[in-house]
Amino acid sequence: GGDRGRDGNRGEVRREMMPQSLRLGLIETLGRISTNDSEGALVKILGYTGSGVEVNLIDQMLTEIAEGEHKYSKQVLGAAKDLLMNPPELSEVPSRLESQTNERLWQLIMRYKDTDFANEAAELLVADSKLNRNALRYFREVLKGDSVPILAKQYRESTLDDRGKGELYGVINDYIDIHPESGQILVERFQGYLVKMGEEAIAKAEADAKREAERAAREASGEGGGDRGRGVDWREMFGGGRGGGSRESAVREVRRLTEGKPDTEGIAARRGILTGLKGSTSDADFQNMFTQVEQRLDALANPDAEGFNERWRLTDPVRAKQEEERRKRMEEMRDRFRNRGGNN
Repeated sequence: GGDRGRDGNRGEVRREMMPQSLRLGLIETLGRISTNDSEGALVKILGYTGSGVEVNLIDQMLTEIAEGEHKYSKQVLGAAKDLLMNPPELSEVPSRLESQTNERLWQLIMRYKDTDFANEAAELLVADSKLNRNALRYFREVLKGDSVPILAKQYRESTLDDRGKGELYGVINDYIDIHPESGQILVERFQGYLVKMGEEAIAKAEADAKREAERAAREASGEGGGDRGRGVDWREMFGGGRGGGSRESAVREVRRLTEGKPDTEGIAARRGILTGLKGSTSDADFQNMFTQVEQRLDALANPDAEGFNERWRLTDPVRAKQEEERRKRMEEMRDRFRNRGGNN
């Protein structure tokens, strides 16, 4: 793409040309003519077009002329990369074709599985604290496991919000069995959830204390406070008191180590990750789950053994206790209704 832009601003050139819809028609016509001259004209357009839609269409026409893979992939990729790194100025109200430019360019990069674009894609991955999902798809589908160092760096250093980082992690986490940094990010996320759990516990204690103080004040003033507290029991009975949030997220990271069918190297990698988790907390319930993970990894190492459970699932002691308490409350409530009906 070295010759691109020598004749001045590409955006100005594009605006001086015919309307884009007509240009697309011209490109299709050149493709149908299918001569050496028309092929050369298509390649020439790659040198100055400011439209990803046009680049994509030219690639299609060249493919049709060649009746298969054409010999101009270098020029097509050069045009696509140049437009991604140096996008032309859009209209004040971008047309539908203009708005499609970026996505069509990424489609070309991914079609040709161009791994040489990794560093540039890393620059485009986060802009103004927003995630470029086309770039992320490139890393997922083209770079695959080799994307982990780049994505991990962005995960740690970018200003993305939790949702954006979660999307990065969705790709990073696919490679816990083969890339050490992927496992390290899992441990870091777990540790972050532990911190949030502490913050949530403090906030809950403060809210409970405030609610209790308000109840006591109502009772002291003669307003009564018993009825106001019944809603808490109902909420807990039907799941509102399960304590999800960060704790559920932390449990999900632990559970990840038990999923799938890792090979011998993957199991070894997961044992290393588990060691990092164990050193992060002395909480008895999490230690219980770590023991379960160890046992599951032992089982996964020999999946053909008699008694291997395909449907095994990690048990969270806290959730199990809450479910049992909820079940008992429901039984007590049913008994009260039965007794009340019998008395009538």
